[in-house]
Amino acid sequence: MSIDTLDVSRLIQEGAVPSDSEIIATHNNLVLSSQQEKTVSRIGKLSIITQRADPGDICYSHQVAWTASDVAPVVRPIMQHPKVSGDIVISTFPLRGKVDWSVQEPKTLLDMLVKFNAALSYVSESLALRGFDISQYAQERLDFVKKHDYRDNELTFEYVQNMLTQLQLYYPFDELTQDDPALVHGDLHAGNVVSGIDKGLEIIDLDSVAKGPRLYDLASWRFRHEIGDAAPIAGVIEEAKNMNAWDQETYNALLGWKAISSMTHVLKYEQPGDIKQRVASLAMSACRLGGGVLENA
Repeated sequence: MSIDTLDVSRLIQEGAVPSDSEIIATHNNLVLSSQQEKTVSRIGKLSIITQRADPGDICYSHQVAWTASDVAPVVRPIMQHPKVSGDIVISTFPLRGKVDWSVQEPKTLLDMLVKFNAALSYVSESLALRGFDISQYAQERLDFVKKHDYRDNELTFEYVQNMLTQLQLYYPFDELTQDDPALVHGDLHAGNVVSGIDKGLEIIDLDSVAKGPRLYDLASWRFRHEIGDAAPIAGVIEEAKNMNAWDQETYNALLGWKAISSMTHVLKYEQPGDIKQRVASLAMSACRLGGGVLENA
């Protein structure tokens, strides 16, 4: 049984979730909100979590959120541990409001990111963080595509494989992490930031959190903005360039890595007829941003 076929009415009858719970998402995990209790519950199946190759372990996400919220702008779970009943695991958080991106200042966003990234040592003392190596899981996606069927998109596949190989040669992802490690969210976008206490900003959905290159979240989010994200991240980049630790070459390389990650996702998960155009669009977006590493590598 998949996540989207979980019987919500049964969960309500058993008292596992509030009586007014409504489904707001079904990607990876079932997500319910309760206006009455002012909570959001992320629900998964342990049997599915253990079989999943990509991030989606809400037990891990819950632990990271509980620990990181001591020192970083992260929404803290209601309880220290998620609720487990048989094969069902429920991670519950206080309900937060949506962010009005039209009034957000870039410096506010940058401060949020800096505090989050700086929490690495604190979180690492309590938890074994997930591995984070785009080169590895991007290659795994390509291997999957090649094994199953890539003939209709062979030229596109070869293009992405070549770019991945060249990036790994000139800018190995693990070396970028060793040079400037930080706590990395891995999936930052406008939907994963909420309006917190006292109108501050807080981060949610920590499934992909790991030790990674400090500038990755900035590069990844800037790339997402280029293809439609609502947050004013372009201004954040300009603010970040004033920091002493700014490294333009690393930032450009990480734009390339984010682009490669997105391309391999398209190859594995999207419909065959859309793949060539989508990959070309992602490559052009990276180059527009200065991720010319894709051209120069």
